[in-house]
Amino acid sequence: MHSQGYAHRDLKLENLLYDVELDQIKIIDFGFSLKVKEDQRIDAYCGTPHYMDPDIAKKAPYLPKAADIWAAGVILYILFIGKLPFFGEFEADLFRKI
Repeated sequence: MHSQGYAHRDLKLENLLYDVELDQIKIIDFGFSLKVKEDQRIDAYCGTPHYMDPDIAKKAPYLPKAADIWAAGVILYILFIGKLPFFGEFEADLFRKI
C-alpha cells in the first residue's frame, strides 16, 4: 500500500481480516485512504482515537504513512499484551497520554 503511494489512515484491528485459505492478512475499509507524496504532511484529521499517532492527537500536520506505522504498532501491542497501550476516560485525556 505504502509502496504504491497510499496511506490508509484508519488502521485498527477491526480493519484487518485473516484469509485462512491464502494464509494472508488483508486490510479493509479504505474510506479514509489517500494518495500522498513521500514527505507530504497533511492536516485532515481522521481515524480512530486509540490508534492515532501523537501528531494527529496534537492536531499538528502529520505524515499519513507514519501515522499508519504508529497504528500498526498499536495493533501489535494489543496482539502481544492484550490491551490498548493508552486509555483515557475522555478523548482529551487519551490524547494527552498519547
